[in-house]
Amino acid sequence: MRLGINIDHVATIRNARGGFHPDPVKAAEIANEGITLEYDSGDSRTTLEVIQSRSLLLDARISNAKAERDFAISKFELLAVIGKLTLQNLKKL
Repeated sequence: MRLGINIDHVATIRNARGGFHPDPVKAAEIANEGITLEYDSGDSRTTLEVIQSRSLLLDARISNAKAERDFAISKFELLAVIGKLTLQNLKKL
């Protein structure tokens, strides 16, 4: 029994839906967990598939961290442009 999730497919579906956005990190965690369990149970998973799954999970986590960083920087830049980059406004963030 194979219980894998293609992370690229999840992202494609997320973008096509436009509304509800599943969490790519959560999807990668679920996929990695399933692949690891299949490997540990002696099913048809290979060591390479486990390594690739972990790599996809790491990529998803890195992308998420970069997106959060970019969002925070955008908030600061917006406040600077409109002249509201003050200590009080920073405390509200």
